[in-house]
Amino acid sequence: MWSDVLKRAAWLDEERVTGYARIFACLYLVIAVTWIALSPNLIDPNGKPIGTDFMTVWSAGKLALAGEPAAGHCDRRWRTRSSRCCRTGLHGPMRLPASSA
Repeated sequence: MWSDVLKRAAWLDEERVTGYARIFACLYLVIAVTWIALSPNLIDPNGKPIGTDFMTVWSAGKLALAGEPAAGHCDRRWRTRSSRCCRTGLHGPMRLPASSA
């Protein structure tokens, strides 16, 4: 019985799908804005900086563009560059395997 209901899905039309999509998008936006509002100086309620994945790539990219791609793997150099993006200590530079080229 339930398999017929799911196979036909007469209850699932375009209006219902777009309605639920809008509800979930609004809910996501409210949660994201609330999370940022509860994060003074972009430090989340758990004590970690918001966007550390972005800051890691940004810092390594800036060092590479400055002509120092190996500096992205040096803790001291990476922290100096990443401190321009965030005022707190981050977890550390992105550890990528050495290029085989």
